Amino acid sequence: MNEIIFTACCTVAAIELLSFLVGDDGAFKTVCSLAVVLLIISSFIAVAEEVNFDVDLKIDQDLSTNELYLSEAQGILRDQVDTALASVGVYNSKTEIILSMDDNNEVSVEVLKIGVNYSTDIERAKIVAENMFSGMVKTEVYLTDD
Repeated sequence: MNEIIFTACCTVAAIELLSFLVGDDGAFKTVCSLAVVLLIISSFIAVAEEVNFDVDLKIDQDLSTNELYLSEAQGILRDQVDTALASVGVYNSKTEIILSMDDNNEVSVEVLKIGVNYSTDIERAKIVAENMFSGMVKTEVYLTDD
């Protein structure tokens, strides 16, 4: 940017010096005017080349921010589900929560999967999921192989 300003000042100074030496010739004033116009246009082009229109980077940052929000929401919900399961005696469950985010950045729970260790825990885990999400979320409770 400093080079552009320096070049513009030098060009204007050279034109003024030449106009002083040549005098009030009409053709010379026209040439000087064209030189100034070309200088202004080239300055705008040089500035436009220096400006980086990096829209892709902003989109990538938004995606990573959304992924961070989703990851944090999954962690919070997983802790709440595990606490609720522990309150009814279901321990060491494997909880998987699938979330989605719409265009308005609203997060919603799509699927809740709960893996339990004992067949006697399946019904209790279903009841906890039903009570937590009021039947609004697809829930899968399964017996783990562990």
